[in-house]
Amino acid sequence: LITINALMVNYAFENPEFFEVLKSGLCVNDSTGISIACFILKGRFLPRFQGIELFLNLLAFCQKQKLKVFLYGAEEKSNQKAQEKVKKFFPDIKVDGINGYTDPWEKINAFKPDFIFVGLSLPEQELWIYENLKKLNCPAMGIGGSLDVISGRVRRAYYVFRVSGLEWCWRLINQPQRIKRILKLPVFVARILSYLIFGRIIL
Repeated sequence: LITINALMVNYAFENPEFFEVLKSGLCVNDSTGISIACFILKGRFLPRFQGIELFLNLLAFCQKQKLKVFLYGAEEKSNQKAQEKVKKFFPDIKVDGINGYTDPWEKINAFKPDFIFVGLSLPEQELWIYENLKKLNCPAMGIGGSLDVISGRVRRAYYVFRVSGLEWCWRLINQPQRIKRILKLPVFVARILSYLIFGRIIL
């Protein structure tokens, strides 16, 4: 599962081989930019489903099915706290995990999860899943910084930011170092407009 956003598509334009990664999975729109692009190019507004909401919904599914879930990513404290939160709110899930700075395979092979959630940065998590898909033997989804949010280390955007599609603004306020990533969003819009006008991407 890939929660696709404008920054991912930008990265794919700059690294065309990444399009193969995006096409290999089931993409779910997690971006106002993708919704706008769909409206510009297709005349319809593609609904947005936030990655963390999909993560929580899948945990609810795993709870109902009593599945084993593995959390890979974030720092050790965040990972451990996220595991504790999952155990608390989804007690029928068996959960294990490891931080994003350690090779996870020993624990994955011992635990044999039914679902793996990968909380690394873009594009590392998508590349990791793509490169290891045959070894996983189970579904996997990239969840970005969701483990930090679930653990309480990072505060989730207020509701008004979420419903208006302005989570990027909230993240920028709380993490000013993200400015370099945010400045790439106008490039995405320019690429979409160039395709609309010229029938091809010229940037």
